[in-house]
Amino acid sequence: MTRSLGDFVAKTVGVTCDPEIKVFPSITDHDKAVVIASDGIWDRIPNEEMAATLKEYHEKRDPEGAANHLVKMSVERWQRDHGMIDDITIVIIFLNTSK
Repeated sequence: MTRSLGDFVAKTVGVTCDPEIKVFPSITDHDKAVVIASDGIWDRIPNEEMAATLKEYHEKRDPEGAANHLVKMSVERWQRDHGMIDDITIVIIFLNTSK
């Protein structure tokens, strides 16, 4: 798990500051968005729901609206399920919006 710099206690259980890097095939005309998000988002929003939400906001060309909506959903689910909120960070880049 990549997470922190200088957290020596977390290091003892496998947390590292070394990033996890995944290389994917080239972006195609079928790809609609790139989403970079913390586990605070992914732990509460399944891929299918993420895709459906992104589709709705992609059609409106509103990545900021999509990000705000997904953060709000995640916060509500964290509070409902655990009475607290995990780290929530998301970056959304819409592709092919000129078509």
